[in-house]
Amino acid sequence: MIRRIVRIQRILGVQRILGVQRIVRVQRILHAQWIVASVMIMAAVLPASSLQAECGDFLFHASEFTPDWVWDGNGSADSMQTSTSMNISTKININDAGKNDVERTKDSELTKDAETTKDSEFTKDDERIKDAESTKDAEGISDAAEKMDAEGLDYPNDIDKTIYCDAPWRVDSLDAVIPIHFLIEGTDDNAVNELHCLGIYDVSDGSEPPEPVESVWGNYEYTPDNDRQVFKVECGGCTLEAPEDGMYCRTVTTFRNDGSHGGVQPDGMALTARNMGYTEADLGTCITLTVRIVYEEQFNWTDIHDQDLRVYLGHAPLPRQENWYLGDPHTHTWSSYYILEIGASGLTMFLSQIACGLQWEQVTDHAYNLTPGKWLSTIDDVAQGNVLPGFVALHGFEGDDGYGIGDFHHFLCFDVPDYIETYQVNPPVTESLTTIQDWGGFCYGAHTTTDGWVWSDEAIDDALAFPCFRGLEDANERNAYRSEDTLHPWGDVPAMGQWETIDWSWDDDWTAGIGRWDRLLSSHINQNRYTIFFLGGSDAHGSMNYHVEWDLLGGNLLYESTSNALGKVRNAVHIPGPFNPAALLDALFSGRIVVTDGPFAAIGISLDGTATVYEACDYRIGDTGDVPVFDPAAAVFVTWTSSPDWGDVEHIVIYLGDETSGDAPLVAWTVTPEDGMNGEVLLPLSTVLNPMYADGDANPDVYLRAVAYTYDPVLGPDAPGDCSVGGYDAMTNNYQYRALTNWECQSKRAPVTIQ
Repeated sequence: MIRRIVRIQRILGVQRILGVQRIVRVQRILHAQWIVASVMIMAAVLPASSLQAECGDFLFHASEFTPDWVWDGNGSADSMQTSTSMNISTKININDAGKNDVERTKDSELTKDAETTKDSEFTKDDERIKDAESTKDAEGISDAAEKMDAEGLDYPNDIDKTIYCDAPWRVDSLDAVIPIHFLIEGTDDNAVNELHCLGIYDVSDGSEPPEPVESVWGNYEYTPDNDRQVFKVECGGCTLEAPEDGMYCRTVTTFRNDGSHGGVQPDGMALTARNMGYTEADLGTCITLTVRIVYEEQFNWTDIHDQDLRVYLGHAPLPRQENWYLGDPHTHTWSSYYILEIGASGLTMFLSQIACGLQWEQVTDHAYNLTPGKWLSTIDDVAQGNVLPGFVALHGFEGDDGYGIGDFHHFLCFDVPDYIETYQVNPPVTESLTTIQDWGGFCYGAHTTTDGWVWSDEAIDDALAFPCFRGLEDANERNAYRSEDTLHPWGDVPAMGQWETIDWSWDDDWTAGIGRWDRLLSSHINQNRYTIFFLGGSDAHGSMNYHVEWDLLGGNLLYESTSNALGKVRNAVHIPGPFNPAALLDALFSGRIVVTDGPFAAIGISLDGTATVYEACDYRIGDTGDVPVFDPAAAVFVTWTSSPDWGDVEHIVIYLGDETSGDAPLVAWTVTPEDGMNGEVLLPLSTVLNPMYADGDANPDVYLRAVAYTYDPVLGPDAPGDCSVGGYDAMTNNYQYRALTNWECQSKRAPVTIQ
């Protein structure tokens, strides 16, 4: 079969693609079609085909549409039911074709009676997190159900099809289960008539998946078995048309070889690197996968969606220390989906975080995309995340005062019982902050130095008048590498390829955000409001392997791929007690945070100079207090951890700021570790803090913060953060990875604030 890549540059031609590139038959060049970006599917008219048995369950996103029938997952006509109250039965087989790993069935019935819905209100109180129900919330749910019954739910489907596949960008060990996601959106518009085959192929040796076999008329017949396939299922031509908006998704976590003689493991075996044949000798390299969807469109011509993914095999778990938990507070599920951004199943994103080695995630779908039904659906996503062992999921949203061309203000909202509707409303930030304050929640300004969403210092000062506004999330995304190809970012032979370009200015927004943060700390340190914290996040819309983003002025017109991914920018939060949603929210509120894209570092103050672990410090990150600057025993405690994936910590800079330092705090000390992988050191406080500060002020005089830097360990083209381009020059970019602590504020006896 002759195939070719149809690029976005052909947007004026008869083959129109508005987003992710796709491989199509050359015979279809005369047939006009419209396509967009990713992979999701859904259906309404389901024949008695064996969709569940062969292709996996449909996932009806209950928040997205209001059909007059429901499919219970049995794939039979008898399963169709009439429902006037939108009774949606959703069955998610995480372990493929009904295996025994995870099988979860939910029934959401949204009616005018609020008793038929369950509400979760996330606060710092455990009981409210687990099961909160108030009169206000019940009335809101009832209103939402009434609105949905009257108007239906608005799923933002468009004339374009979204076809996409995804997988975590790294795994913490050879035994971590690798979830691989298939996603097809918009099956109601006749763009995908029949689904024929799903496949996953290990092409790390430079091989290619097999060509499907077609009849003389170009109709799909079958896909040959291949000794590199780890998963293949022939779907039997299941019809995926739907008169209602819909999607299809499937998350694969086990092998299925479908009769392959060369299959590595039997059906049902957990999909891990070790089970794929990789050993400790392969750590520090990437598994390269081609994920395939074979389907037919209107004229029964076979189309193939092939997409390349790379999964880095980590030498060791992500760097952190005891009682520190890594997570991502800025993520988007498919409830943020629209033509320019994709998203994924919330549960699949949680599974990806676990595979990567993270312990928590907050879902922050865009307020302007949310509906009452979507909000309830994301509550359910988070509930599923919180039953995963050792993992905590939080439910929030990304608020705004408008969306479009121009500088609008976005902010991440935590510990809130509801979302603030902004679509075509555009409430002022101060109005939203009043609501969040009344709810008992809190928020951080999002990507406040990024073009299109820039906050002025004046706007931030206005926000800081609200105690619920805790600081800035300006370590947003890590787009160090880019490609114009959104399906094959590493070229035609992905196992041997590299990203097309290095973006040497990728961290300009980070640098500007840190400078603004220092300026705010300096200007506010002698005011009543001096607690201003710093946060990071990936801003991932799905984006578990790499990110597809707007490229309105680039060569691809609408889209390009970048190396940002879920969890690449993460936060270590300090929780010395039980790890649960309440404790996590309290740590995020109180600024007990280290932002990192690589190593880990923390600082504290030991008044008697005897601390040997972070917990023994009298003042820790986020604290404010008085310290004896002239006491020779008092010390600054510094600790760090890295791994071979991120390289040695080369140096740790201790910064000292006061009311005169502005955006250029003093370098008070530079630690050069003898052991760049692990260590701690005590520094004399009287030397780190300038003792000329006089006693007597009610407010802190100085703040301390620290940054630990590592350099690329030069692992060839597969550096862990990005599967990076070789030849990285640390001298031109100064560093590859870093950990940025929040502050400690101290007064002079002396108080100090630790950031």
